[in-house]
Amino acid sequence: MFKAAVQKVTHGFLIGFGFAVALALLLFAYDAWQTRKFEKQFGEMGEFGDSLPSFKNFSPEAGLVIKEHRPQSPEANSAFIGVMQNTGSDSWQTIEVLVELFDKQGAFVDKCSSYLDGSIGPGQARNFKVSCSECRNNSQPLVYDRYKIEIVSASYMHPEKSKP
Repeated sequence: MFKAAVQKVTHGFLIGFGFAVALALLLFAYDAWQTRKFEKQFGEMGEFGDSLPSFKNFSPEAGLVIKEHRPQSPEANSAFIGVMQNTGSDSWQTIEVLVELFDKQGAFVDKCSSYLDGSIGPGQARNFKVSCSECRNNSQPLVYDRYKIEIVSASYMHPEKSKP
Protein backbone atom coordinates (compact mmCIF):
# COMPACT_ATOMS: atom_id res chain seq x y z
CA MET A 1 0.00 0.00 0.00
CA PHE A 2 2.86 2.39 0.83
CA LYS A 3 4.53 1.50 -2.45
CA ALA A 4 1.33 2.29 -4.39
CA ALA A 5 0.98 5.66 -2.65
CA VAL A 6 4.60 6.58 -3.48
CA GLN A 7 4.03 5.57 -7.10
CA LYS A 8 0.90 7.76 -7.33
CA VAL A 9 2.72 10.73 -5.78
CA THR A 10 5.70 10.21 -8.10
CA HIS A 11 3.40 9.87 -11.11
CA GLY A 12 1.54 13.06 -10.14
CA PHE A 13 4.82 14.89 -9.60
CA LEU A 14 6.09 13.88 -13.05
CA ILE A 15 2.85 14.96 -14.72
CA GLY A 16 3.00 18.32 -12.91
CA PHE A 17 6.67 18.75 -13.78
CA GLY A 18 5.88 18.00 -17.44
CA PHE A 19 3.14 20.67 -17.48
CA ALA A 20 5.49 23.15 -15.81
CA VAL A 21 8.23 22.54 -18.41
CA ALA A 22 5.72 22.85 -21.26
CA LEU A 23 4.35 26.09 -19.80
CA ALA A 24 7.85 27.50 -19.32
CA LEU A 25 8.74 26.72 -22.95
CA LEU A 26 5.52 28.29 -24.14
CA LEU A 27 6.20 31.48 -22.12
CA PHE A 28 9.80 31.59 -23.37
CA ALA A 29 8.64 31.31 -27.00
CA TYR A 30 5.99 34.02 -26.45
CA ASP A 31 8.56 36.36 -24.90
CA ALA A 32 10.98 35.81 -27.80
CA TRP A 33 8.18 36.49 -30.30
CA GLN A 34 7.19 39.72 -28.51
CA THR A 35 10.83 40.84 -28.35
CA ARG A 36 11.30 40.29 -32.10
CA LYS A 37 8.03 42.11 -32.77
CA PHE A 38 9.13 45.10 -30.62
CA GLU A 39 12.59 45.23 -32.22
CA LYS A 40 11.04 45.12 -35.67
CA GLN A 41 8.68 47.98 -34.82
CA PHE A 42 11.04 50.18 -32.77
CA GLY A 43 14.49 48.97 -33.73
CA GLU A 44 17.31 50.82 -35.41
CA MET A 45 15.38 51.40 -38.61
CA GLY A 46 12.46 52.93 -36.76
CA GLU A 47 8.73 52.46 -36.91
CA PHE A 48 8.41 54.25 -40.26
CA GLY A 49 11.26 52.57 -42.16
CA ASP A 50 14.32 54.13 -43.73
CA SER A 51 16.80 55.34 -41.15
CA LEU A 52 14.39 57.46 -39.10
CA PRO A 53 14.53 56.37 -35.46
CA SER A 54 11.32 56.15 -33.46
CA PHE A 55 13.06 57.19 -30.26
CA LYS A 56 15.93 59.50 -29.32
CA ASN A 57 17.27 60.41 -25.92
CA PHE A 58 17.32 64.10 -25.07
CA SER A 59 20.83 65.54 -24.81
CA PRO A 60 22.50 68.93 -25.34
CA GLU A 61 22.99 67.91 -28.99
CA ALA A 62 19.20 68.12 -29.45
CA GLY A 63 19.59 71.80 -30.23
CA LEU A 64 17.09 73.13 -27.68
CA VAL A 65 18.45 76.35 -26.24
CA ILE A 66 17.13 79.07 -23.97
CA LYS A 67 17.71 82.28 -25.93
CA GLU A 68 16.66 84.72 -23.23
CA HIS A 69 15.26 84.63 -19.70
CA ARG A 70 14.49 86.87 -16.76
CA PRO A 71 12.38 87.03 -13.60
CA GLN A 72 8.84 87.92 -14.65
CA SER A 73 8.41 90.54 -11.94
CA PRO A 74 11.34 91.79 -9.84
CA GLU A 75 8.97 92.56 -6.96
CA ALA A 76 7.20 89.20 -6.76
CA ASN A 77 10.10 86.94 -7.76
CA SER A 78 7.64 84.12 -8.25
CA ALA A 79 8.10 83.27 -11.94
CA PHE A 80 10.67 83.29 -14.72
CA ILE A 81 9.89 83.89 -18.39
CA GLY A 82 11.92 83.48 -21.53
CA VAL A 83 12.26 82.25 -25.08
CA MET A 84 13.36 78.77 -26.09
CA GLN A 85 14.58 77.99 -29.59
CA ASN A 86 15.07 74.73 -31.43
CA THR A 87 18.32 75.00 -33.38
CA GLY A 88 18.38 71.26 -34.06
CA SER A 89 16.81 69.13 -36.78
CA ASP A 90 14.25 67.23 -34.64
CA SER A 91 10.92 68.13 -33.08
CA TRP A 92 10.53 67.84 -29.30
CA GLN A 93 7.63 67.90 -26.84
CA THR A 94 7.08 67.62 -23.07
CA ILE A 95 10.10 69.87 -22.54
CA GLU A 96 10.96 70.45 -18.87
CA VAL A 97 12.62 73.73 -17.86
CA LEU A 98 14.29 73.83 -14.42
CA VAL A 99 15.21 76.96 -12.45
CA GLU A 100 17.56 76.56 -9.48
CA LEU A 101 17.87 79.38 -6.97
CA PHE A 102 20.98 80.22 -4.92
CA ASP A 103 21.83 82.68 -2.12
CA LYS A 104 24.80 85.12 -2.02
CA GLN A 105 27.15 82.37 -0.81
CA GLY A 106 26.14 80.12 -3.69
CA ALA A 107 24.14 77.73 -1.52
CA PHE A 108 21.10 76.11 -3.08
CA VAL A 109 17.84 77.73 -1.87
CA ASP A 110 14.97 76.33 -3.95
CA LYS A 111 13.99 75.03 -7.37
CA CYS A 112 11.06 75.43 -9.73
CA SER A 113 10.21 73.54 -12.90
CA SER A 114 7.59 73.59 -15.61
CA TYR A 115 6.79 71.89 -18.91
CA LEU A 116 6.48 73.73 -22.23
CA ASP A 117 2.98 73.47 -23.68
CA GLY A 118 2.84 71.70 -27.05
CA SER A 119 5.87 70.96 -29.18
CA ILE A 120 8.71 72.85 -30.82
CA GLY A 121 9.95 72.01 -34.29
CA PRO A 122 13.27 72.74 -35.99
CA GLY A 123 13.88 76.48 -36.31
CA GLN A 124 10.94 77.40 -34.11
CA ALA A 125 11.04 79.60 -31.02
CA ARG A 126 8.53 79.42 -28.15
CA ASN A 127 7.87 81.55 -25.09
CA PHE A 128 7.86 79.80 -21.73
CA LYS A 129 7.08 80.52 -18.09
CA VAL A 130 8.32 78.70 -15.00
CA SER A 131 6.18 79.53 -11.99
CA CYS A 132 7.62 79.13 -8.52
CA SER A 133 4.42 79.91 -6.65
CA GLU A 134 2.49 76.70 -7.27
CA CYS A 135 4.21 74.51 -4.68
CA ARG A 136 5.14 77.02 -2.04
CA ASN A 137 3.67 79.44 0.48
CA ASN A 138 2.71 82.56 -1.53
CA SER A 139 2.77 84.80 1.54
CA GLN A 140 6.57 84.40 1.73
CA PRO A 141 8.54 86.18 -1.01
CA LEU A 142 10.99 84.08 -2.97
CA VAL A 143 14.44 85.14 -1.73
CA TYR A 144 17.51 84.37 -3.85
CA ASP A 145 20.60 86.16 -5.16
CA ARG A 146 21.10 84.37 -8.48
CA TYR A 147 19.47 81.65 -10.51
CA LYS A 148 20.41 79.03 -13.08
CA ILE A 149 17.95 77.99 -15.79
CA GLU A 150 18.22 74.96 -18.05
CA ILE A 151 16.30 72.44 -20.13
CA VAL A 152 16.52 69.11 -18.31
CA SER A 153 14.34 66.76 -20.36
CA ALA A 154 12.29 66.47 -23.55
CA SER A 155 10.51 63.79 -25.56
CA TYR A 156 11.42 63.18 -29.19
CA MET A 157 8.64 63.54 -31.78
CA HIS A 158 9.00 61.34 -34.85
CA PRO A 159 8.51 63.44 -38.03
CA GLU A 160 5.63 61.24 -39.24
CA LYS A 161 3.85 61.57 -35.89
CA SER A 162 4.19 65.36 -35.80
CA LYS A 163 2.37 65.85 -39.12
CA PRO A 164 -1.33 66.84 -38.86
